[in-house]
Amino acid sequence: IYTLSLHDALPIYQPELDGMSLIFPRGLIIFLICGGVYLLIKSFRNRASHTDPEPASPSRVITIATSSVLYVPLIIFLGFYPATAVFLFATATILADSGGNWRRRIMTSALFSGVMCVSIWLVFAKLLTVPTPAGIFL
Repeated sequence: IYTLSLHDALPIYQPELDGMSLIFPRGLIIFLICGGVYLLIKSFRNRASHTDPEPASPSRVITIATSSVLYVPLIIFLGFYPATAVFLFATATILADSGGNWRRRIMTSALFSGVMCVSIWLVFAKLLTVPTPAGIFL
């Protein structure tokens, strides 16, 4: 819902798409909405019978939610790929197993964010030719 509201509120974030470039973003939005509604309904149905052996950490949930909210405006300033790299690195580091070595966590998070950004670039920029926001400073 947050992403959809920003889509309408920020015209700078809405490049003109047509043809094949328009199919993927619309399909993704429909998929995310349907998946979100499904998970919301499922969570209400299974609330009483579900016992989680590892409950969610409220501080991690709040940190991830806050970083997700800050991610979209960061795209406008830095551009899609740098903002995505920062976001993925930060969230992967936060969600990593806290019992392990911190150097290994940092290296794994950096590798993950780098591979994901290159993969996203290959799919969007090269395969689908979908433009991504360049950012104000680039």
